[in-house]
Amino acid sequence: MCSTFFLLRAYYEGALTMFFAKPVVVPFSSITQALEAYPEWTFMYQTGVESEFTYHTMLDSAYENFWRRAQLRPEETSFDSIGYLFN
Repeated sequence: MCSTFFLLRAYYEGALTMFFAKPVVVPFSSITQALEAYPEWTFMYQTGVESEFTYHTMLDSAYENFWRRAQLRPEETSFDSIGYLFN
């Protein structure tokens, strides 16, 4: 029993170490770049901050394109609560 526990513990510790040691690579460094990465990456916002997007749509075409898509398909671009992200 003890050897089985040790083997499982060693396996999972190694797997978790590898999981946490691997650097996360994100191919963009700004929201504009994230919006332009569609459809490879999907940008979502929490409902209630729509004013941020309506302001930026006047300044940036990437925001304008995103906002147009958000109006047509809100289920693909917005979420109500943070719990949605964990489902």
